[in-house]
Amino acid sequence: MKKIILLLLLSIPAYSQTSWFWQNPITQENFFHKVQFQNANLEQIIETPRIFVYDIDFRDRYIPTDTVIPVKIINIGTSDLYITKMQGPKLSNIFTPYIKNFDSSNPIIISPYEVFQFNVKFHPHDDLIYYDTIYFTSNSIKSGFFDSVAVLSGIGKKHIGAIIDVSDADFGSVCRYTKKYLPVTIRNDGDTNLFIIDYQLPVYYLFEPVIKHTINKNNPFIIQPNDSWTFNVLFSAPDITCIGFTDKITFTSNAVSGDSTAVLTVDSVVITGIDDFSYYQDELKITPNPFSNQITLDMTGNNKPETIIINDIFGRTVLTKHTEFLESGKTYNLRLTTDDLPPGVYFVRMSGSHSSRMMVKTE
Repeated sequence: MKKIILLLLLSIPAYSQTSWFWQNPITQENFFHKVQFQNANLEQIIETPRIFVYDIDFRDRYIPTDTVIPVKIINIGTSDLYITKMQGPKLSNIFTPYIKNFDSSNPIIISPYEVFQFNVKFHPHDDLIYYDTIYFTSNSIKSGFFDSVAVLSGIGKKHIGAIIDVSDADFGSVCRYTKKYLPVTIRNDGDTNLFIIDYQLPVYYLFEPVIKHTINKNNPFIIQPNDSWTFNVLFSAPDITCIGFTDKITFTSNAVSGDSTAVLTVDSVVITGIDDFSYYQDELKITPNPFSNQITLDMTGNNKPETIIINDIFGRTVLTKHTEFLESGKTYNLRLTTDDLPPGVYFVRMSGSHSSRMMVKTE
Protein backbone atom coordinates (compact mmCIF):
# COMPACT_ATOMS: atom_id res chain seq x y z
CA MET A 1 0.00 0.00 0.00
CA LYS A 2 2.84 2.36 0.86
CA LYS A 3 4.47 1.68 -2.50
CA ILE A 4 1.24 2.70 -4.26
CA ILE A 5 1.04 5.96 -2.28
CA LEU A 6 4.67 6.73 -3.11
CA LEU A 7 4.02 6.20 -6.82
CA LEU A 8 0.93 8.40 -6.67
CA LEU A 9 2.98 11.18 -5.07
CA LEU A 10 5.61 10.99 -7.77
CA SER A 11 2.99 10.96 -10.52
CA ILE A 12 0.98 14.04 -9.49
CA PRO A 13 0.66 16.57 -12.36
CA ALA A 14 3.17 19.06 -10.92
CA TYR A 15 5.74 18.48 -13.64
CA SER A 16 5.95 17.64 -17.32
CA GLN A 17 7.72 14.85 -19.25
CA THR A 18 6.08 12.15 -17.11
CA SER A 19 6.89 9.36 -19.56
CA TRP A 20 10.58 10.26 -19.41
CA PHE A 21 10.50 10.14 -15.62
CA TRP A 22 9.29 6.54 -15.48
CA GLN A 23 11.96 5.40 -17.96
CA ASN A 24 14.91 6.77 -15.93
CA PRO A 25 16.22 6.04 -12.43
CA ILE A 26 15.26 8.42 -9.64
CA THR A 27 18.27 10.56 -8.80
CA GLN A 28 18.52 14.04 -7.42
CA GLU A 29 20.00 15.27 -10.71
CA ASN A 30 17.34 14.00 -13.10
CA PHE A 31 14.57 14.71 -10.59
CA PHE A 32 15.25 18.46 -10.64
CA HIS A 33 17.04 19.12 -13.91
CA LYS A 34 15.04 16.90 -16.24
CA VAL A 35 11.63 17.58 -14.69
CA GLN A 36 10.31 21.12 -14.75
CA PHE A 37 8.08 21.90 -11.78
CA GLN A 38 5.08 24.10 -12.37
CA ASN A 39 4.51 24.77 -8.69
CA ALA A 40 7.32 26.43 -6.73
CA ASN A 41 5.68 25.68 -3.39
CA LEU A 42 5.61 21.93 -4.18
CA GLU A 43 9.29 22.06 -5.13
CA GLN A 44 10.09 23.76 -1.85
CA ILE A 45 8.24 21.07 0.11
CA ILE A 46 9.99 18.19 -1.68
CA GLU A 47 13.43 19.73 -1.09
CA THR A 48 13.46 18.42 2.49
CA PRO A 49 14.23 15.08 4.18
CA ARG A 50 11.16 12.87 4.17
CA ILE A 51 11.01 9.47 5.94
CA PHE A 52 9.08 6.46 4.74
CA VAL A 53 9.18 3.22 6.79
CA TYR A 54 7.87 -0.12 5.53
CA ASP A 55 5.70 -2.40 7.65
CA ILE A 56 6.33 -6.13 8.20
CA ASP A 57 3.76 -8.92 8.25
CA PHE A 58 5.37 -12.16 9.44
CA ARG A 59 2.10 -14.04 8.85
CA ASP A 60 1.80 -17.56 10.31
CA ARG A 61 5.06 -18.78 11.83
CA TYR A 62 5.53 -22.08 13.60
CA ILE A 63 6.71 -22.17 17.19
CA PRO A 64 9.62 -22.25 17.99
CA THR A 65 10.87 -21.35 14.49
CA ASP A 66 12.49 -17.90 14.28
CA THR A 67 11.88 -15.76 11.20
CA VAL A 68 13.97 -12.74 10.21
CA ILE A 69 12.68 -10.06 7.81
CA PRO A 70 14.30 -6.68 7.05
CA VAL A 71 12.65 -3.35 7.83
CA LYS A 72 13.33 -0.78 5.11
CA ILE A 73 13.57 2.97 5.67
CA ILE A 74 13.60 5.22 2.58
CA ASN A 75 14.44 8.89 2.35
CA ILE A 76 12.04 10.17 -0.30
CA GLY A 77 13.10 13.77 0.27
CA THR A 78 15.94 15.72 -1.31
CA SER A 79 18.27 16.31 1.62
CA ASP A 80 19.92 14.00 4.12
CA LEU A 81 17.66 12.26 6.62
CA TYR A 82 18.99 12.03 10.19
CA ILE A 83 17.42 9.35 12.42
CA THR A 84 18.26 10.04 16.04
CA LYS A 85 15.98 7.80 18.11
CA MET A 86 13.99 4.56 17.98
CA GLN A 87 11.08 3.69 20.27
CA GLY A 88 9.74 0.16 20.50
CA PRO A 89 8.93 -2.54 20.03
CA LYS A 90 7.30 -3.16 23.40
CA LEU A 91 7.27 -6.91 22.78
CA SER A 92 11.03 -7.04 22.37
CA ASN A 93 11.11 -10.75 23.25
CA ILE A 94 8.72 -11.42 20.34
CA PHE A 95 9.96 -8.82 17.84
CA THR A 96 13.72 -8.34 18.20
CA PRO A 97 15.34 -5.58 16.08
CA TYR A 98 18.98 -5.94 15.07
CA ILE A 99 20.17 -2.39 14.47
CA LYS A 100 23.35 -0.51 15.28
CA ASN A 101 23.44 1.91 18.21
CA PHE A 102 22.62 5.49 17.31
CA ASP A 103 21.51 8.74 18.95
CA SER A 104 21.45 12.47 18.29
CA SER A 105 25.25 12.67 18.41
CA ASN A 106 25.67 9.60 16.22
CA PRO A 107 22.60 9.45 13.98
CA ILE A 108 21.75 7.12 11.13
CA ILE A 109 22.17 9.20 7.97
CA ILE A 110 20.21 8.30 4.84
CA SER A 111 20.94 10.24 1.67
CA PRO A 112 18.10 11.26 -0.68
CA TYR A 113 16.45 8.34 -2.48
CA GLU A 114 18.56 5.80 -0.60
CA VAL A 115 17.40 2.88 1.55
CA PHE A 116 18.56 1.85 5.00
CA GLN A 117 17.48 -1.51 6.36
CA PHE A 118 17.86 -3.63 9.47
CA ASN A 119 16.54 -7.04 10.47
CA VAL A 120 13.74 -7.89 12.88
CA LYS A 121 13.40 -11.41 14.27
CA PHE A 122 9.94 -12.79 14.99
CA HIS A 123 10.00 -15.33 17.82
CA PRO A 124 6.42 -16.25 18.82
CA HIS A 125 5.98 -17.92 22.20
CA ASP A 126 2.39 -19.05 21.89
CA ASP A 127 -0.47 -19.60 19.49
CA LEU A 128 -1.46 -15.91 19.40
CA ILE A 129 -1.74 -12.90 17.11
CA TYR A 130 1.08 -10.42 17.81
CA TYR A 131 1.12 -6.71 16.97
CA ASP A 132 3.69 -4.02 17.74
CA THR A 133 5.31 -0.88 16.32
CA ILE A 134 8.70 0.81 16.02
CA TYR A 135 8.68 4.62 15.90
CA PHE A 136 11.63 6.62 14.52
CA THR A 137 12.52 10.19 15.48
CA SER A 138 14.23 12.14 12.70
CA ASN A 139 14.55 15.51 10.99
CA SER A 140 11.91 14.48 8.46
CA ILE A 141 9.24 17.00 7.55
CA LYS A 142 6.06 16.21 9.46
CA SER A 143 3.56 17.44 6.91
CA GLY A 144 2.35 15.90 3.68
CA PHE A 145 3.45 12.42 2.77
CA PHE A 146 5.67 10.69 5.35
CA ASP A 147 5.67 7.60 7.60
CA SER A 148 7.85 7.21 10.70
CA VAL A 149 6.35 3.98 12.04
CA ALA A 150 7.11 0.34 11.20
CA VAL A 151 4.07 -1.78 12.01
CA LEU A 152 5.03 -5.34 13.01
CA SER A 153 2.49 -8.16 12.95
CA GLY A 154 2.57 -11.94 13.00
CA ILE A 155 0.77 -15.06 14.16
CA GLY A 156 2.35 -17.77 16.28
CA LYS A 157 1.37 -21.28 15.28
CA LYS A 158 2.34 -24.37 17.22
CA HIS A 159 4.00 -27.23 15.42
CA ILE A 160 1.97 -30.43 15.41
CA GLY A 161 5.08 -32.43 14.59
CA ALA A 162 5.52 -35.46 12.37
CA ILE A 163 2.65 -37.98 12.49
CA ILE A 164 3.25 -41.43 11.04
CA ASP A 165 0.56 -43.63 9.52
CA VAL A 166 1.63 -47.06 8.24
CA SER A 167 -0.82 -49.17 6.25
CA ASP A 168 -1.32 -52.90 6.78
CA ALA A 169 -1.07 -55.72 4.23
CA ASP A 170 -3.62 -58.55 4.14
CA PHE A 171 -2.42 -61.28 1.78
CA GLY A 172 -5.59 -63.34 2.13
CA SER A 173 -5.26 -66.97 1.01
CA VAL A 174 -2.05 -67.82 -0.83
CA CYS A 175 -1.37 -70.99 -2.78
CA ARG A 176 1.54 -72.87 -1.29
CA TYR A 177 4.97 -72.48 -2.84
CA THR A 178 3.99 -69.25 -4.61
CA LYS A 179 4.99 -65.61 -4.12
CA LYS A 180 2.76 -62.60 -3.59
CA TYR A 181 3.59 -58.89 -3.37
CA LEU A 182 1.51 -56.29 -1.54
CA PRO A 183 2.26 -52.57 -1.05
CA VAL A 184 2.75 -50.91 2.33
CA THR A 185 2.43 -47.12 2.49
CA ILE A 186 3.90 -44.80 5.12
CA ARG A 187 2.24 -41.39 5.26
CA ASN A 188 3.25 -38.24 7.13
CA ASP A 189 0.06 -36.57 8.39
CA GLY A 190 1.97 -33.97 10.44
CA ASP A 191 3.41 -30.56 9.61
CA THR A 192 7.14 -31.31 9.93
CA ASN A 193 9.39 -33.76 8.09
CA LEU A 194 9.14 -37.40 9.12
CA PHE A 195 12.53 -39.11 9.51
CA ILE A 196 12.48 -42.92 9.26
CA ILE A 197 15.71 -44.07 10.93
CA ASP A 198 15.19 -47.81 11.43
CA TYR A 199 12.73 -50.68 11.08
CA GLN A 200 12.28 -54.08 12.68
CA LEU A 201 12.08 -56.99 10.26
CA PRO A 202 9.24 -59.52 10.45
CA VAL A 203 9.80 -62.57 12.63
CA TYR A 204 8.72 -64.95 9.88
CA TYR A 205 11.37 -64.97 7.19
CA LEU A 206 8.57 -65.73 4.70
CA PHE A 207 7.78 -61.99 4.78
CA GLU A 208 10.39 -59.81 3.10
CA PRO A 209 10.10 -56.00 2.84
CA VAL A 210 11.50 -54.87 -0.51
CA ILE A 211 13.21 -51.63 0.56
CA LYS A 212 15.89 -50.36 -1.78
CA HIS A 213 17.10 -47.59 0.54
CA THR A 214 19.71 -48.02 3.24
CA ILE A 215 17.98 -46.60 6.31
CA ASN A 216 19.73 -45.68 9.55
CA LYS A 217 20.27 -42.69 11.85
CA ASN A 218 22.94 -41.25 9.57
CA ASN A 219 20.90 -41.86 6.44
CA PRO A 220 17.20 -41.50 7.31
CA PHE A 221 14.40 -41.74 4.81
CA ILE A 222 12.60 -38.38 4.84
CA ILE A 223 8.89 -37.98 4.17
CA GLN A 224 7.63 -34.41 3.89
CA PRO A 225 4.32 -33.26 5.42
CA ASN A 226 1.24 -34.63 3.60
CA ASP A 227 3.48 -36.88 1.53
CA SER A 228 3.89 -40.66 1.52
CA TRP A 229 6.28 -43.46 0.62
CA THR A 230 5.25 -46.90 -0.67
CA PHE A 231 7.28 -50.11 -0.78
CA ASN A 232 6.35 -53.74 -1.42
CA VAL A 233 6.32 -56.69 0.96
CA LEU A 234 6.95 -60.13 -0.52
CA PHE A 235 5.30 -63.22 0.98
CA SER A 236 6.85 -66.52 -0.09
CA ALA A 237 4.37 -69.26 0.76
CA PRO A 238 5.88 -72.50 2.10
CA ASP A 239 5.26 -75.84 0.45
CA ILE A 240 2.82 -76.84 3.16
CA THR A 241 -0.77 -75.95 3.96
CA CYS A 242 -1.35 -73.98 7.13
CA ILE A 243 -3.88 -71.77 8.86
CA GLY A 244 -3.33 -68.03 8.80
CA PHE A 245 -0.80 -66.13 10.86
CA THR A 246 0.21 -62.54 11.51
CA ASP A 247 3.50 -60.67 11.55
CA LYS A 248 4.57 -57.03 11.53
CA ILE A 249 7.14 -54.44 10.47
CA THR A 250 7.72 -51.68 13.01
CA PHE A 251 9.36 -48.38 12.03
CA THR A 252 11.44 -46.11 14.26
CA SER A 253 11.09 -42.41 13.50
CA ASN A 254 10.78 -38.91 14.95
CA ALA A 255 6.98 -39.09 14.84
CA VAL A 256 5.21 -37.66 17.88
CA SER A 257 2.17 -39.87 17.32
CA GLY A 258 0.49 -42.21 14.86
CA ASP A 259 0.70 -45.84 13.80
CA SER A 260 4.29 -47.05 13.25
CA THR A 261 3.50 -50.70 12.53
CA ALA A 262 2.55 -52.48 9.32
CA VAL A 263 0.52 -55.56 10.28
CA LEU A 264 1.07 -58.40 7.81
CA THR A 265 -1.69 -61.01 7.67
CA VAL A 266 -2.07 -64.30 5.84
CA ASP A 267 -5.44 -66.02 6.13
CA SER A 268 -4.13 -69.40 5.00
CA VAL A 269 -1.68 -71.21 2.76
CA VAL A 270 -3.75 -73.50 0.56
CA ILE A 271 -3.36 -76.11 -2.16
CA THR A 272 -5.91 -74.87 -4.68
CA GLY A 273 -6.74 -71.40 -3.44
CA ILE A 274 -10.29 -72.42 -2.42
CA ASP A 275 -9.54 -74.53 0.67
CA ASP A 276 -11.68 -73.67 3.68
CA PHE A 277 -9.79 -73.71 6.97
CA SER A 278 -12.44 -71.93 9.00
CA TYR A 279 -13.14 -75.14 10.95
CA TYR A 280 -9.60 -75.14 12.32
CA GLN A 281 -9.36 -71.48 13.27
CA ASP A 282 -10.37 -72.11 16.90
CA GLU A 283 -9.22 -75.72 17.10
CA LEU A 284 -5.57 -75.01 17.92
CA LYS A 285 -3.87 -71.91 19.33
CA ILE A 286 -0.19 -71.37 20.16
CA THR A 287 1.28 -69.12 22.87
CA PRO A 288 3.73 -67.50 22.87
CA ASN A 289 4.55 -67.15 19.21
CA PRO A 290 7.44 -66.52 18.57
CA PHE A 291 8.71 -68.76 21.38
CA SER A 292 12.05 -69.74 22.87
CA ASN A 293 12.11 -73.00 24.84
CA GLN A 294 8.47 -73.70 25.61
CA ILE A 295 5.03 -73.34 24.02
CA THR A 296 1.47 -73.84 25.21
CA LEU A 297 -1.13 -75.29 22.86
CA ASP A 298 -4.79 -74.46 23.49
CA MET A 299 -6.92 -77.22 21.97
CA THR A 300 -10.62 -77.95 21.73
CA GLY A 301 -11.52 -81.57 22.52
CA ASN A 302 -13.25 -83.85 20.01
CA ASN A 303 -14.11 -86.89 22.20
CA LYS A 304 -10.86 -88.70 21.41
CA PRO A 305 -7.15 -88.63 22.15
CA GLU A 306 -5.12 -86.31 19.93
CA THR A 307 -1.64 -86.43 18.45
CA ILE A 308 0.29 -83.17 18.07
CA ILE A 309 2.78 -83.13 15.20
CA ILE A 310 5.42 -80.45 14.64
CA ASN A 311 7.15 -80.24 11.25
CA ASP A 312 10.08 -78.10 10.14
CA ILE A 313 10.11 -75.96 7.01
CA PHE A 314 11.06 -78.99 4.92
CA GLY A 315 8.07 -81.01 6.12
CA ARG A 316 10.08 -83.30 8.39
CA THR A 317 8.49 -84.34 11.69
CA VAL A 318 10.64 -83.01 14.53
CA LEU A 319 8.33 -83.54 17.52
CA THR A 320 5.28 -85.69 18.29
CA LYS A 321 3.10 -85.54 21.40
CA HIS A 322 0.14 -87.81 22.28
CA THR A 323 -2.64 -86.60 24.55
CA GLU A 324 -5.20 -88.33 26.71
CA PHE A 325 -8.90 -88.44 25.85
CA LEU A 326 -10.15 -84.90 25.20
CA GLU A 327 -13.84 -84.33 25.83
CA SER A 328 -15.74 -82.57 23.07
CA GLY A 329 -16.37 -78.86 23.55
CA LYS A 330 -13.81 -78.40 26.31
CA THR A 331 -10.55 -76.46 25.99
CA TYR A 332 -7.28 -78.07 27.07
CA ASN A 333 -3.80 -76.65 27.55
CA LEU A 334 -0.83 -78.71 26.46
CA ARG A 335 2.64 -77.47 27.38
CA LEU A 336 5.57 -78.59 25.22
CA THR A 337 9.28 -78.16 25.88
CA THR A 338 11.20 -77.22 22.75
CA ASP A 339 14.80 -77.04 23.98
CA ASP A 340 15.92 -79.56 21.35
CA LEU A 341 14.54 -77.52 18.43
CA PRO A 342 16.98 -75.14 16.71
CA PRO A 343 15.76 -71.61 15.92
CA GLY A 344 13.60 -71.45 12.83
CA VAL A 345 10.10 -71.75 11.37
CA TYR A 346 7.90 -74.70 12.33
CA PHE A 347 4.38 -75.92 11.60
CA VAL A 348 2.19 -77.55 14.22
CA ARG A 349 -0.96 -79.54 13.51
CA MET A 350 -3.23 -82.15 15.00
CA SER A 351 -3.17 -85.65 13.54
CA GLY A 352 -5.82 -86.07 10.89
CA SER A 353 -5.88 -82.35 10.09
CA HIS A 354 -4.70 -81.10 6.70
CA SER A 355 -3.94 -77.64 8.05
CA SER A 356 -1.07 -76.38 10.20
CA ARG A 357 -0.26 -73.31 12.23
CA MET A 358 3.05 -71.59 11.72
CA MET A 359 5.29 -70.73 14.67
CA VAL A 360 8.80 -69.36 15.05
CA LYS A 361 11.49 -70.27 17.54
CA THR A 362 13.94 -67.51 18.36
CA GLU A 363 17.41 -67.71 19.90
